[in-house]
Amino acid sequence: MGKPMWLTAVMLVVLLVTQACQSSGASDLGGENEARTYYESLNLETPEDAVQTFTNAFQREDFMTVYMVLDAETQRLLRVEFATTFSWGHLIGEDTNQGVGDHLDIETIIETQWDFWYLFDQIMLLAAKEDDLLIDLRGEIEVLRTEDAGMILGAQAMDVIASVDGVSGEVTFRMVMDNDSRWRVYMVSAPTEGVDSWPSTVLNESP
Repeated sequence: MGKPMWLTAVMLVVLLVTQACQSSGASDLGGENEARTYYESLNLETPEDAVQTFTNAFQREDFMTVYMVLDAETQRLLRVEFATTFSWGHLIGEDTNQGVGDHLDIETIIETQWDFWYLFDQIMLLAAKEDDLLIDLRGEIEVLRTEDAGMILGAQAMDVIASVDGVSGEVTFRMVMDNDSRWRVYMVSAPTEGVDSWPSTVLNESP
């Protein structure tokens, strides 16, 4: 006796959905079939790949992913800067920095400081909506060239130079290789825009 028609239909839908999930995926995902976590799914295989993943997240205003692609040392410096100054001036424009308290109450900031990616995402999103990002990387990007940047804290570094719509002059993404041989963003600079380093705290601490 054959299967009921409704069961056959359900099995067909499951098969089609499974195939669609396996064949689809954003361009900033790498090796997603083998990835165990969201971070592992991000395409950070080359400096150029990592820059594309980073700026794709900026374009989506997905600042949690932006934070995840930042180098671990950069993340540490951001946490230290916030803990010692209670300021976001190294990330966003001064107008938005002064008005953070109007949007995020002190209790929320204190309660979520251990989930720093959440604070980073909320602060950056606020600045984006106020058009007060120190450097706005939400435009389309074109990689121009990649140059050797020596070593940073014992890690191989490369500079990916690109043009970004809405940003005058060239934008330099200083990339470092992490312990898993994946590339992360150490800092971004756009001298023509008056931004020597974003986040600025990285420039102050750079070896």
